[in-house]
Amino acid sequence: MRLSLGIIVGLLLFSCSKEQNWKVSDRYPNGEVKIQKGYLLEGQDTVFNYLKVFYNDGNLQLEGALKDGERTGKWTSYFQQGGKWSETHFENGKSQGESKSYYENGNLRYEGNYSQGEKAGHWNLYDSTGTKMKGADYDKK
Repeated sequence: MRLSLGIIVGLLLFSCSKEQNWKVSDRYPNGEVKIQKGYLLEGQDTVFNYLKVFYNDGNLQLEGALKDGERTGKWTSYFQQGGKWSETHFENGKSQGESKSYYENGNLRYEGNYSQGEKAGHWNLYDSTGTKMKGADYDKK
């Protein structure tokens, strides 16, 4: 009896899980994937919830989550030869919260915060060796 109940509960949980699916929506002339969209099937609806953009050599250029067609959460961009270029957080399609950009050597280029798509608070700018060059304040008045 316990085994049967466990199997039924397991099947119910498995059948309710949403599996991420992927669709190539554009390709470069050389055949490499340019844009790949992640989606979930919710009943009869297809909900696109993730986007990946690639360079023409197949390396990842940009990725992040979507909600109602707008950027949401952390979006990350990459240099063509690899390595993180930037990270920015979004809410309702606008930059919101922490943002960082990097040099190709991996050192931090700048860091700061956004509020409803505009720079806010204190931002720092660094040279390619990682030495802080200057700071700027973007508080709204």
